[in-house]
Amino acid sequence: MKFLLQFSIFFLLVTLFLGCNQKQYFEPKSVAGDVNFDGTLSSSISRSHSDGATLVNGEVLTRKGIVNIKLNKNFYFLNEDEKFIIATNRCGIIKLFDRDNFKLIKEIDFKVSVTSASSKEDKLAIVLANNEILLYDISEDKKLFSQKSEDVYALNSKIASPYFLNDLILFPTLDGKVVIIDSENYKFIRDIVVSSENFFNNIIYLEVIENRLVASTSNKVVSVNPKFTNSYDVGVRDILVLDDSLYIFTTDGKIILSNLDLNIIKEKKFPFAHFVGVVSGKYIYGVEKEGYLIAIDKNLMTSNIFKLDDKIEKPIFTTKNRIYYDNKYFELSK
Repeated sequence: MKFLLQFSIFFLLVTLFLGCNQKQYFEPKSVAGDVNFDGTLSSSISRSHSDGATLVNGEVLTRKGIVNIKLNKNFYFLNEDEKFIIATNRCGIIKLFDRDNFKLIKEIDFKVSVTSASSKEDKLAIVLANNEILLYDISEDKKLFSQKSEDVYALNSKIASPYFLNDLILFPTLDGKVVIIDSENYKFIRDIVVSSENFFNNIIYLEVIENRLVASTSNKVVSVNPKFTNSYDVGVRDILVLDDSLYIFTTDGKIILSNLDLNIIKEKKFPFAHFVGVVSGKYIYGVEKEGYLIAIDKNLMTSNIFKLDDKIEKPIFTTKNRIYYDNKYFELSK
């Protein structure tokens, strides 16, 4: 009896152990074909961002392709606008390159690592790793505004950049808020709480579409318009906006279609899919970690799945018509 009891306990523990450690992967029932990479880069991608990537050899890849900049070791691309290309390192040094001739214009040391940054004319808006938001005058070399929130110790790797909107600047904080300041008199206007989770609660998506502000953390999406605010609790991998539609790629393998006010229209689930990149063209494309490209029409009615060369285990960068991985890329138009 004692032996049977001990065996039962042992069997139960083994079952629990195996159950907790059994990983589940995306395995499509059918594959429409293979996708082969049709071009190469001079070097592999070492670090990617929603607006660009840095190669191992220091070259910078933006949505327009490789630009004529070679960053020093430990520096990486952060953002670009009509005037500057912004790069930084983990020590808090920002380098500003002229967008036209790619020459280094200015170097600024903020002493604290920079998580995201945007610029407009001579104003630089940044979010520091200590959860301080800061507006800096590039030509005058001085701070115009700063506000410090509580320290954050666990972040989602996707980090949204500050957003310039007419005479406003929208700062995505690391603790789930969007802070709005006046860019003319540098005064705090208000903040919008997107989510109040304790961990991995940074803003990962921030965009203004028509008269709506759409923001997301990794567990909640919010749409704010002049009349009301809607929110949707869901695990978020990525968000894509097309015309008046939102496509939310979730952590449990769903693609959810909603309007800009977050009224859900349709959803399509791909069990255990782990989306690592999204692209839009004639179809909606989701790059899946196990090495698949999921193509689905914009109404989420029909889909085809294609096999990539390999699993996605390194940084990936996507543009409107290209998907870059490692030192290779392919064009969706082909």
